[in-house]
Amino acid sequence: MTLYFGVLTLILTLISTFYNAKVNKAIFYLSGFLISITMYGLAHYYYFSGESVFIFSIINIHFLPVYYLSGPMLFFYVRSTLKDNSQLSKIDLLHFLPFLIGLIYIIPYSFQSFEFKIDFNTKLLADNGLIKSTHIKSFFPNYINLVARPVFLLSYALGSAYLIFKYSRFKKRKYSPLIQRNNMVKWLKTVVLIAFILSFFYIIITYKYLSTNLVVKQLINEMEVSILAGICYCIIPICILIFPSVLYGIPRVSKGPSKYLDESNRQAILQSNEPLEATAKDILNFLNESEAYLNPKFSIQDLINGLGIPKHHVYYCFNNIIQNKFTIIKSELRVNYAKKLLLSSKAKDLTMEGIGMESGFASKSNFFAVFKEFTGKTPLEFIEAEQVEKH
Repeated sequence: MTLYFGVLTLILTLISTFYNAKVNKAIFYLSGFLISITMYGLAHYYYFSGESVFIFSIINIHFLPVYYLSGPMLFFYVRSTLKDNSQLSKIDLLHFLPFLIGLIYIIPYSFQSFEFKIDFNTKLLADNGLIKSTHIKSFFPNYINLVARPVFLLSYALGSAYLIFKYSRFKKRKYSPLIQRNNMVKWLKTVVLIAFILSFFYIIITYKYLSTNLVVKQLINEMEVSILAGICYCIIPICILIFPSVLYGIPRVSKGPSKYLDESNRQAILQSNEPLEATAKDILNFLNESEAYLNPKFSIQDLINGLGIPKHHVYYCFNNIIQNKFTIIKSELRVNYAKKLLLSSKAKDLTMEGIGMESGFASKSNFFAVFKEFTGKTPLEFIEAEQVEKH
C-alpha cells in the first residue's frame, strides 16, 4: 500500500509542478519537500519489504542526501508563502549543510560497481542488523542517518509551525487579501501538520526497528503508521489539484504609488479586505490605455513585464477579482478595436485581413472566428447591420 501511495504522490507532484510552476515559484519548494519525503518513504518500503534488490540498490544510499532536503524545502515553502517572496539569501545556504554532508557520505559508495551494490544490498536485506552497523566505507555508521532524518524533518516542521504562529499572532498583515490570507494560513497549517505526522511516524518506525533485533521487517510496512504515512503523501498534491488557489500564496500588494489610480483611491482600496483590487484596476487600465493587445504576440508575460507585478499576483487578480480569463479579455478588447476600425473611414483603405492584423489578430480566420464568437456576426454582417440601423 505504501508503494502505491508513494508512486501516486510522485506522479501527482510532477503533474502539479509542470502545470503550475509558471504561477508561483514557491511550488518548487513544496515539490522538493514532497519528492524528498516520498523517496524517503519508498526507500523504507523496499528495505522492509525486500521485494526488489535491483530497485533497492538504486534507491538506497544514492538518494540519501535528498532525504535531508525535505525539512529545508518545507521551511522555505512556508516562509516564502508568508513573506510573498521566494528568494533565498546567502545565509539560507546553511540549511543545505546536512545535504552536503550526506553527499560526501555517499561518495565512496557511489563509485562502486553496480555488482558490488547488488551484493551489498542483498546482504543488507537478508540481515536485520547489518544496516545498524554498516559504514559503507564512510566516516560514520548508517544508523546515524536512520535517526537523524526523521528528527531533522521534525525540527523543521516545528520551525515552520513557529513561522505560521508568528505570522498569525504578531505580524502586520495589511496589503494582502483577507480571505486568501486566511485560507492560505489554514493550508500551511495542514502542510506542516502532515510533515509533523510523517516525521513522528518515521521516528516510531525507526525506534521500533532499532530497539530490537527480533522485529520482522515485513511487518513494518503493515503497521498502521506506515499505511497512514503513505496516505499523508498523497494529501498535498491532491489538494493542489482540487484547490488551485493555494498556488497564489498570500499576494501582498506594493505600497508604492499607482500609475493609474490617484493616491486617495489607492489608499482606500489598500485598507479594504481586498487590497489587490488596486492591482486589478492597474491591470485593466494598463490593457485599455497601452493597447498592448494590438500586438498579435501579446501574452500574459508581457502584461507582467509591463506592470512589474509578480506572476501569482496577476493570476490571483484575474481569477478572484476580475473573474475572467486573460485570453477572453484580450480577445474582447481586440474585437472592440476592430469594431471601431470597421466603422471608421480607415476601413476603406484596409482589407478584412488588414483590419484583423491592425486589431491584434494573428490571421484572417482567427479574426473572423473570434469576432463572430463575441458579436454573433461576421465583420461584414456587422457592417451591414450598423448601416441598416443608421438608416
